[in-house]
Amino acid sequence: MKQVLNAIAALTHPVLLPLFGIAIYHPLVNKYDTTVFILTGVWYFFVYLILPVLYFVKIKKINLLSPDLEQREAIYKTYMAIGIVMSVLSYWMMVEYLPFFIGIFLLHTMLYVLAAIKLKASWHTAAWSFLFLCSLIVKFTNNFVGQFEIITIFGVMLLVVFAVRWKQKAHTLFELGMGLAAGATASTLLLFI
Repeated sequence: MKQVLNAIAALTHPVLLPLFGIAIYHPLVNKYDTTVFILTGVWYFFVYLILPVLYFVKIKKINLLSPDLEQREAIYKTYMAIGIVMSVLSYWMMVEYLPFFIGIFLLHTMLYVLAAIKLKASWHTAAWSFLFLCSLIVKFTNNFVGQFEIITIFGVMLLVVFAVRWKQKAHTLFELGMGLAAGATASTLLLFI
């Protein structure tokens, strides 16, 4: 059972946010040529996932599945910077994806502030709360038909991630709640962008 919980935690890890974000933004970006999609995907994968993970694991020696508060500050600060870089890149590559990366910047800023004041919020639940509410915001601000499947999947995944992180004893209910609140706040701010 422990291995199943660890596998779920790894597959739903927040470093995969842009990958899951594609499911939300696909109606807005499907107008692009396949080449643009591939180049953008490779760039996002390299900048958002490969470089930071190598930096955290090889240089900073951080265990991404259970970082301490000081390590969390370093992670969130790095992803704040990446959020700015990805926002700028999105402006030129896929402007429709820009609010998502601004939201990622806001999410990591909130998590950084919490870690700086010595409060440990669940990064996993923050990310999935952010994704779930982003899917609702994109659906209703763009009047998309048929997005309920994505919203339902992200809602169920949020509940699964919450339960898995609690069952793993990775977080208390308070820490999970702070993660939910941080993700919800960051995504709600996208209504004003």
